[in-house]
Amino acid sequence: MQLLLAVAAVLAPAVAKTAVFELARDGGSDASAAPVAAHVARAYLSDKFGASSVVALGDGALGDQALQFINAHHYPRASNQLVVSVSGVAAPESFAAAPLLVTSDDDVAQQVRRDLKATHSAHHLTEEITIYSDASDHPQSVVNHFSSFDSQLAAIWRQFVNDDHQQVLASDGSRSRVITDKLFMTELAQLLHLRRLPIADAGVVVMDVGSINSLANKLGHGAPTVEYARDIISQAISQFGDDYDVTVIVSDDDVTGADPVRFGKRSQQVADVFAQVEKRGKLGFDSEEKCKETTGDCSGHGKCVNFQDKWRCACEPSFDKEKQKTTKWAGADCSKKDVSSEANMFLWTGIVLLAFLVAGGKLMYSVGSQPLPGVLQAATNPKKTN
Repeated sequence: MQLLLAVAAVLAPAVAKTAVFELARDGGSDASAAPVAAHVARAYLSDKFGASSVVALGDGALGDQALQFINAHHYPRASNQLVVSVSGVAAPESFAAAPLLVTSDDDVAQQVRRDLKATHSAHHLTEEITIYSDASDHPQSVVNHFSSFDSQLAAIWRQFVNDDHQQVLASDGSRSRVITDKLFMTELAQLLHLRRLPIADAGVVVMDVGSINSLANKLGHGAPTVEYARDIISQAISQFGDDYDVTVIVSDDDVTGADPVRFGKRSQQVADVFAQVEKRGKLGFDSEEKCKETTGDCSGHGKCVNFQDKWRCACEPSFDKEKQKTTKWAGADCSKKDVSSEANMFLWTGIVLLAFLVAGGKLMYSVGSQPLPGVLQAATNPKKTN
């Protein structure tokens, strides 16, 4: 499978604002990038997603360019389309392999949504994901799959960090723990959750990824955490290539970078979800099924048990055969390593060392505080008495 890049662009400026990548089943051209007009890009994408009825090709040279571009890049489409819009990427043409096209238009993703909304029925799965389908089709399996996503969010993230990262990342996924941005955590969890549904109903699934932009606003473009988050998102998207016709629309930092209020509001909403899940895990659940669903089956490190009419996780230790090491787990969903034994060892070792230091100090003080004999008394032999 080869990553293709198509970019929508206005003709005048040479600076790329938006890049549209395609994960084509049969591969495609490796030609170097060439800028196209925004109208050409919109015509191509509307034709690809079945929304061409609201976009007129137009007359003259621009219409001819659009038609030629559509014909040149047409290939058999899968019935399941996935469109991921990633904002906040400096030099969007470098998001993946060498681009096929570049553009200075910064409204491509919004145009795609408008055209799909005008021609399809919209079903909102989350704040970030919408599926567009024909009026006669209802993507019930996808809607059902995301109906309880909020309650599963924390478990999906923790399971990814602890166990599932090797299925997505070529590098060490344990570094994911350093990314605490709640918006990034929920967007990646949504991609992972969607991936669990092998093939969705026919339709166009559109997802907005704004966490790269959110992180860049906080840490600055080029920060290691931002680059690592971008790499994780890119690799997670690439996992869909076998089941979906994937289009990735990448925009630079100017597109939504001026909207920190929206990012802040959404981040707080997600933080509240995480807090509620943790609270429910401690209080217990009304059924075993709800306990398994919300905790990710106790993160794979325990099982749900009934205690005082509530279902809670009973954590079990795991054994690593390669490292010959036993790990104990704790927390409401058994996602946290139990370091109480190590902590107790360090605590008591510290107390013993402190006791020795205090005793040694007292001994040295007592020796130093005893009065020494005078010089004459020390040099005179005591007289013997009969």
